[in-house]
Amino acid sequence: MLCAEPPICRLPTRPKTSGLPTGNERQGVTTVMRQRKRAKPLRPLRRSDWLFLAVVPLVLIAVWTQRSPLRQLPGSRATQDLRVIRVIDGDTIVLSDGRTVRYIGIDTPERGQPYYEAATNFNRKLVLGKRVELELDVERYDHYGRLLAYVFVRDARGNRIFVNAAMVRNGFARVYTKPPNVRYADLLVRLQEEARENRRGLWAVYAPTRSPVIGNRRTLTFHRPTCPSVQRISAENRIRFPSAAAALQKGYHPKATTLVANANRSAFREFGGLEGASPEAPILFAGGHIS
Repeated sequence: MLCAEPPICRLPTRPKTSGLPTGNERQGVTTVMRQRKRAKPLRPLRRSDWLFLAVVPLVLIAVWTQRSPLRQLPGSRATQDLRVIRVIDGDTIVLSDGRTVRYIGIDTPERGQPYYEAATNFNRKLVLGKRVELELDVERYDHYGRLLAYVFVRDARGNRIFVNAAMVRNGFARVYTKPPNVRYADLLVRLQEEARENRRGLWAVYAPTRSPVIGNRRTLTFHRPTCPSVQRISAENRIRFPSAAAALQKGYHPKATTLVANANRSAFREFGGLEGASPEAPILFAGGHIS
């Protein structure tokens, strides 16, 4: 019996051509060539273009250097080994990595204002040369490029000191609340009231007016009704307090010039150094409570 041959699968073959492009192919080539002719040549780079290309990398490097992120634990607490190498004033320091830190939630007298030396010296005693821990809040930098932080140090016994709170409790700083950084705002207001009632530090020479004052809900500052700044406060941000003490209790703060107005200059000279500091030990902060 003969076996039938298996069918052979043949691949389709292309029809033989002369090697010349067909009509459709010739039309496509012509279209492409016309499009290339229409395309405009790239213009040479101008001087401004080269300047832009040179400046952009430098700006990015500067921003990265200034705002390189800190290693952080939960709660936005920086854990780098940072030490304080310089104290600028009562609320500003310079770290060993070259960064400038502005304390969150407080404000101290500026150079040339009464009580500047006392506040600066007290801050220097607390932090200079010491290792610090930084706790950050929502807004990390101010418009000067300074790092905003709550600052903590350890004393000789290992107790953890909340520096921002120590400055307020001992009367060397006033509360300066600026949203959105309000994590410890209530605590600082309570400590300020304690310092004011006990006439510590700056509050020994500042007597809040008993007359009504006008507050600004946006900046949390208050002014005398006759102050020109009141006219610039919008109606929705304006609030009236029966006295400066009532405004202070709500977390509002006076302008620095208001705080030292009509103060006794001899009293400021008495508090010109650390000898004018509160005899109480700086406030300690540990485990989320104040001791």
